Amino acid sequence: MTDLPFLPPLPAATAKRPLRLLIADRNPCLLLSAVLMLLGCYLVSHALRHEDQSIKRIVLFGVMNLYECCIIPLGLILFRRTKGAARDGFWLLVFEAFFLVNATFINVDFGTGGWRYSFLFNTALFLLACLKAAWIFKGLALSFRPRTFGFFILQLALVYALPIFFAKTEVDGSVSPRILYACWWTVALLPLLYDLLAKLDPRPLNFSAPQNALRRAYLYIPWLFLIAHLGFAHWAHNSDFYLPTIAPALIGLALASKRIKTSPNITAIARLLPALAALLALNNPGPLLFTLHLPGATLGLGPALLTLFAAAVTTAYLASPIALLYTTATLLALTLLYLFAHPLAAATRRSASALTSLIPTTPLAWGITTITTAFLLLAAGAWTSLKRTTPTPPP
Repeated sequence: MTDLPFLPPLPAATAKRPLRLLIADRNPCLLLSAVLMLLGCYLVSHALRHEDQSIKRIVLFGVMNLYECCIIPLGLILFRRTKGAARDGFWLLVFEAFFLVNATFINVDFGTGGWRYSFLFNTALFLLACLKAAWIFKGLALSFRPRTFGFFILQLALVYALPIFFAKTEVDGSVSPRILYACWWTVALLPLLYDLLAKLDPRPLNFSAPQNALRRAYLYIPWLFLIAHLGFAHWAHNSDFYLPTIAPALIGLALASKRIKTSPNITAIARLLPALAALLALNNPGPLLFTLHLPGATLGLGPALLTLFAAAVTTAYLASPIALLYTTATLLALTLLYLFAHPLAAATRRSASALTSLIPTTPLAWGITTITTAFLLLAAGAWTSLKRTTPTPPP
């Protein structure tokens, strides 16, 4: 494996450097080839969606695998070469990740033939994807540790298991929004699972910069396409989409930010994602409400309450272990209080209703509240200035 600088900068266009050399430096043919292959497979798959053309779909599947069997060895060979060819090999192997996670969404169409047919076909796709992934990891000299190869295979398993699960649970061609909402939360918690795997296996990863970049690409791309597959499933399985459904993905992004080394500004923005998720989930759509019948109590669980709890725990988890401990204990105490202290819970609900009624609801009420607040702040500022006993330092 060469130890050259990772993706060195390419020469810029100049008057002395003709266009043909500029194209040779960047080699856009590989990118165009991968994009056209993905687009072509998607178009053919979509055209066959409403037809019982199993043979044609299997032929399409064979063409895809033939293309992958061409770009995998080519990418591995170029990745080891010098004179700028490593860049082309790097991008070819990144493009292959899109095929492994089924960026063409071809496995969704095989759910129309029943869950047994979907099970056989998606299982075959998954096993082939595992073999191709092992080929790539072996060629890149990447370890087969649980936090890398194992987590990648887990995400592949979810990619190919979702169509089987939807084909099994759908009723008259439709999947319940509650089922899809539960799947969104399952995918959102994957970054947390990876963080736990990394803590259980703290051995350092001694990889070069290109190896580490490809390793991260094979961890991030499947998770992003799991979100894409869930979004596509709302349309493919005639399931209504609601805004609170996005909240789990934001929680997952916040959890993933813990493992990403980036600028402080990006990290600060990522820390705000749980709050944004809680705001998006304030609306409780009826189809997403769950009712838990517990001994002596009935608990209504909707996106607002669930996301608020998850946002609080995620914020504490990103802050420190002590904050996570205190937050979890507080939320657990509040839950027990709600379940077993019915009179106090009723009084709390009445107090919350009374406080809610004090919130302005008209422009006039908001204007009066704003003016009143301005006077209160003016009085507080005057009192603070008059009580000062030490001189203000010069600017």
